[in-house]
Amino acid sequence: MVGGEFSKSPVVQFLKRAEEVTDKVNEMELKENENPYRKEDRKLWKALPHVPGLDGRPLPRKAIKTRNESNDDNFGILRSSSSLDCGV
Repeated sequence: MVGGEFSKSPVVQFLKRAEEVTDKVNEMELKENENPYRKEDRKLWKALPHVPGLDGRPLPRKAIKTRNESNDDNFGILRSSSSLDCGV
């Protein structure tokens, strides 16, 4: 295939469009999680760069959005894990 024929291929056009959609979704997630719930985290988030993903796009941070998520302290895994039960 010559360069012009290759870029006109439906498969190549589909892959190109899929890449554009993925870029747009990534941008929306980055924008959505731009500001964390806790004020003390805002400076930290601005100072730290995003971690690049496997495809080179920055991975979005998952912001805590509500008071319940903020107070959760990430101990949910301890509550739900049966391997940590003492049998009492």
